[in-house]
Amino acid sequence: MKLLLLAGTHGVEKQSSYFLDCFFDDYKEHFTAFTNTPLLEKLSISKLFGLEASDYEHNCKSIEKNQILESNQEATDEIIAIPVLNPTGLKNLSRTNSNKVDLNRNMPSKNWEYGKLKVDGEANPYYPGEFPKSELETQILTQIIEDHTIDLVVSFHTNHFVKNKNDAQINYDGKGKHKTWAENLAKLSNLPFTEDIGYPTPGSLGSYAKEQNFDCITVEFEDSDSEEQIYESYKNSFFESIKKLFEKDA
Repeated sequence: MKLLLLAGTHGVEKQSSYFLDCFFDDYKEHFTAFTNTPLLEKLSISKLFGLEASDYEHNCKSIEKNQILESNQEATDEIIAIPVLNPTGLKNLSRTNSNKVDLNRNMPSKNWEYGKLKVDGEANPYYPGEFPKSELETQILTQIIEDHTIDLVVSFHTNHFVKNKNDAQINYDGKGKHKTWAENLAKLSNLPFTEDIGYPTPGSLGSYAKEQNFDCITVEFEDSDSEEQIYESYKNSFFESIKKLFEKDA
């Protein structure tokens, strides 16, 4: 089972980064106990953008230029975490990265759509970039997914919105392999389970997952809740669910 835990895709959703940073550190020893081949890494890409690790990147392995993470092809189990996919967005408290690109519209999926940087004179909050995978952050993410043959990505967000409002939820994209696991996670977390976020998401990680034959679960926490509230509310349900995922290879 190859699991990627991802947060901080949008810099304004800092609660997601806080959750993953704390979660990985608090449960790392437990992960080691129930994975068959414990390959556990928490990665920071901040230095690639000329930034120091943020307050949401404790004990991370810092990725340097031309270095991602070597894949061990003999490993049966891996858990990789990236608490901050968008370090410049986090620094600037913006949804987009420094190029004004929404990273969750920049994935190289077939439904990627070109969009203007500005619409009616206003910045487009969903600007997808000039072409798919134009951004370094997206390139790093796709390389890790491909090199490590990731089975499942759990991507943490909040339901912070600029145009399209949505409720806190567990959203599933895939071909069914981990759907039941996602449904059980939703029940345990007391969050709605959905397979449709409610509006088009061209160039999203979920769209890319369906095409590349891995599953993606997007966790939308309630944006009005504090970092501490979210962590205390959901840490146990996520730990128990991930434990079952490895025990049963669900």
